[in-house]
Amino acid sequence: MSVMDSYRRDPALPLSLREALERNGKALEFYAALTPAERKRICREARRDPRPEAVNAIVNGLVGWEEGHPPYQL
Repeated sequence: MSVMDSYRRDPALPLSLREALERNGKALEFYAALTPAERKRICREARRDPRPEAVNAIVNGLVGWEEGHPPYQL
């Protein structure tokens, strides 16, 4: 099991945070490289406000989130 897969079996990781990390690969890489104390801090933040928007903001704040620029090709 790689370090990046270790978050999947972490019982301390809130489900909303796990799902948000799965949607942002760069944030997942960043999270996997954090110290245990830093991971606990992020888990506490996610538990404090478990709304999906808030947890997504926490995860995207780790490494950023690039929005596309118009015009979009459909």
